[in-house]
Amino acid sequence: MADLVEKLKDIGFNTYEAKVYIALLKKYPATGYEVSKLANIPQSRTYDTLKVLEEKKVVVSTNAKPVSYTPVKPRQILNSYKKKMDSTVNYLEKHLPEVKDDYNEPVITINGRQNIQNKIKEVIKNAKREIYMEVWSQD
Repeated sequence: MADLVEKLKDIGFNTYEAKVYIALLKKYPATGYEVSKLANIPQSRTYDTLKVLEEKKVVVSTNAKPVSYTPVKPRQILNSYKKKMDSTVNYLEKHLPEVKDDYNEPVITINGRQNIQNKIKEVIKNAKREIYMEVWSQD
């Protein structure tokens, strides 16, 4: 479960949001109290987190008393995230180069054989005219 929490954090969830969402996937519908116990987080933080997740359209609440919560399907959330991320990346690809059109990468130091090999491949792949590189003989 810790891996899932970390991966959800990678896409913008905080720790409590990730734990609450995972708890709801395990058992739904569930009340805030039940979610708190399943997610092992303080009850007061659970209700705040559920409200945020509702605003983000990650969970849906009922109008019944007590209020219960249901998670939005993982596929729906991930598809939405992919669309948003693709849109953001496309925008940045178009507009970041406009900030300075003659950008040259500064001299950098890279340690570790695999890191060096990965950077060399990246530089060669992205080269347009020339490559200047200094590599120690053992590398």
